[in-house]
Order: sequence, then C-alpha cells, then structure tokens
Amino acid sequence: MRKECKVTKQTTRQVNFDSVSEGSRLSNIRTTFPPFATIVYIMNLTPLISLIMLSMTCERFDCSVKRVQSACVEMLDDPNCQNSTRRLAKNVLRLCGARYRKMRACGLFAVDADLPLRMVELITAYCIVLLQFAF
Repeated sequence: MRKECKVTKQTTRQVNFDSVSEGSRLSNIRTTFPPFATIVYIMNLTPLISLIMLSMTCERFDCSVKRVQSACVEMLDDPNCQNSTRRLAKNVLRLCGARYRKMRACGLFAVDADLPLRMVELITAYCIVLLQFAF
C-alpha cells in the first residue's frame, strides 16, 4: 500500500514536496523562499558587520590616542609653553605609557583594523583543513 503525493504551489515562494506515505518517509524535499533567503543572508552578515564596525571604532580610538601623544610631545618641545601645560603633557604621556594598551578581547587578541582580516584568514585555514580531511 504505497501512496505518492506530489504538491506544487507557486506564489511568492516555491515549495516542491515529493513524499511517500509509507513509513512517513519524505524524499526529495526542496524548499526555496527567495524573500526569506535574503533575510537569512542579511542576518548572517550582521555579526560580520558588527565586527567590522567595532574594529573600525577601536582603530579610530587608537589613532586618536596616538595623536594626543604626539601633541603632548610637541607641547614639551615648544619653548613658549607654560609650566602647567608642560606638566599636563608630561602626565598624559606618563599615563599613556603606563596604562594604555590596544583594546583586547578577553586578553586573547587585539581589536583593531586587522581583526576582520585575521578572522577571514582563520576561517579560510580551517576550511582548507576540513576540505583536506573530506577528500
């Protein structure tokens, strides 16, 4: 007692089902939802976009700290600078030298402009290794 049922429905989405009722086994289910697929693709890209934006922001912060340090060095080199300004520049340089490091994620890796590139390199390397094991 084997029944075959074939249903095809085409609207904004296309669904093709070939099912066999015996043993409730489904074979050759192919589902295509063009609007849904674009939403899924966008949702998959969201973490990558967030990572790129975070990396850019941290890199801009690092650049601004370097600019502040170079401005302080210029103030110290200026002979017309007041004593209070020189003291402030020295304190800023001392603080930046002692406490400032690039932003790090859990102390494992620096979050800067190179992070998205390093992530792509890592994913590519792992994909190559997995492909080597597959073949």
